[in-house]
Amino acid sequence: MDYNEAFGSVFRSIRLHRGLTQEAFQSVASERYIRNIEKGEYSASIALVRDLCDVLRVSPITLMAIVEAKHTGKGTEALMKTAITELKNIKKTPDL
Repeated sequence: MDYNEAFGSVFRSIRLHRGLTQEAFQSVASERYIRNIEKGEYSASIALVRDLCDVLRVSPITLMAIVEAKHTGKGTEALMKTAITELKNIKKTPDL
């Protein structure tokens, strides 16, 4: 599955699970833009992902872990375990 399609599918699933309409996102994007994100036709900027997550009441990390799992076919727990290992290694960098 294409990454934009995975993002749109996951976003839509979480939106519906939360009982939110596309109109609920009017403060961050138009209904048309949300519809196109959900269809995988548009991709959201990092700033927009943050804003969408605020409305969804979910962490961007959680959203992106589910998107990555859908895109790669890997489990979210395995992906998070890898991410934790990577974080530990990156934290050894003095600037971070």
